[in-house]
Amino acid sequence: AVRFGPGGASASLLVFALLSVWGAIHGRGPFVGRSTTDNVLSLQLFLIVTYIPLLALAAAIRERAEAMSEARRTGEWLNLALGAGQVGAWDWDILEGSRTWSENMRVMFGVGVDGNGRIESRGYLETVIPDDRQLVHSAVTQAVEHAKPYEVEFRTALPDGSIRWMLSKGTVVRDKAGHPLRMLGVSTDITARKDAEAALRSEAALRESEARLRVLADAMPQIVFTAKPDGTIDYFNRKWYELTGSPAGEVSPETWMAALHPSDRAGGAESWLASVSVGRPHENEARIWSAGAGTYRWHLARALPVRDESGAIVHWYGTATDIDDHKRAEQTLRESEWHLRVLRSELETHVAKRTMELSRANSTLRQEVDVRRRVE
Repeated sequence: AVRFGPGGASASLLVFALLSVWGAIHGRGPFVGRSTTDNVLSLQLFLIVTYIPLLALAAAIRERAEAMSEARRTGEWLNLALGAGQVGAWDWDILEGSRTWSENMRVMFGVGVDGNGRIESRGYLETVIPDDRQLVHSAVTQAVEHAKPYEVEFRTALPDGSIRWMLSKGTVVRDKAGHPLRMLGVSTDITARKDAEAALRSEAALRESEARLRVLADAMPQIVFTAKPDGTIDYFNRKWYELTGSPAGEVSPETWMAALHPSDRAGGAESWLASVSVGRPHENEARIWSAGAGTYRWHLARALPVRDESGAIVHWYGTATDIDDHKRAEQTLRESEWHLRVLRSELETHVAKRTMELSRANSTLRQEVDVRRRVE
C-alpha cells in the first residue's frame, strides 16, 4: 500500500479500520476488551499511531519517486542539450581512477564503456592521438597538482580512423584539506571551428600572396593579367591602364576587347577560348591600343594555367609583352629584302642586257676584222 503513496496507505488503513471496528463490535479480532467502548478506543489509538508514520513514509516514497522522475527528465534534457551543442560531460573520480561519461561524450569519442558508463583513465588517453597525449597529461597534472584551470585542445582518433579536434574544460573538486577528490568538466567537438580557422589562415595567406604578386606585377614593365578557370580575366596590372588609358580597376570583357585592334579581336578571342577549353598554354600576337602614342602597338600575349593537386585549373596567369619595335624591324627587314631582290633582279637584267650587247658588238667586230683580212 505504501508503494501507491498516501492514497494507497489511506485506503488500506480504511479497510483495516472497518474490519477492526466490525471485529471490536462483535467481540472478534485483536481489539477485544472489557467493553465495546474500550475496544473502539484501542482501535483508534492503534490507527493514530500507525496511520501517521505510514502517511509520512508514503509521502517520502512518493517525493523520492517524483525526484527520480524529475532527475531522469533533467538528464534527458541535459543529454539533448549536450547533443545539440556537440558537448559531452565527464566526471573523473581521482581516488578510484575511473571516469563517468555522458552518452554524448561516449559518442563523440567513440569509446565503449561498461553498463555504468565508466571508463578507465588509460582508455581515455588512448583516444588522444600520440602527438597530443603529453599536452593533455600536462594540463591534467597542472589542474590536479597545482590548482591551475584545466583547458586544453587536442585531437582524438575515432574507430573509423577520422581525426576530430576537441576542447576540454574542467574543475577539480577538493576536500577541506585541499586534496583532490574528483574532476568535473565538459568536452566539445571543435573540428568545424578548427577547419574554419585553417581555411581563414589559408585564405589570409592567399590574399597576402596575391598582394605581393600584385606589387611585383605593378613594378614590371610588361602587362600582367590573371583569369578565372573559365577564362574570365579578373586582374590587370598598372601597366595595362597606363598603356590603354582605361579607367583604373575596370576589368571586363568589353574593356579589353575594346583595346584590341578591330582586325585582331575575333582571332584573339578565339585563340584564348581555345586554350582555356583544353587547358593548354596560350600564346597569341595582337595589336593593343596605346593611348600615349595614339596608335596600336603589337604585343605578344602568353598565359599558363595553374592547377591544384587534383589537376583542376584554379587560375590563369599571363603577360603581354610589347613587340612593336621588333615587328617594325621585321617589316623593315622584309621591305629591305624585297628592295634588294628587286635591285638584284634589275641588276641581273641590266648585266644580261649589257652582256648581250657586248656579245653582239664582239661579233660585229670579228666580222669586220675578217672582212679586212680578206681585202688585204
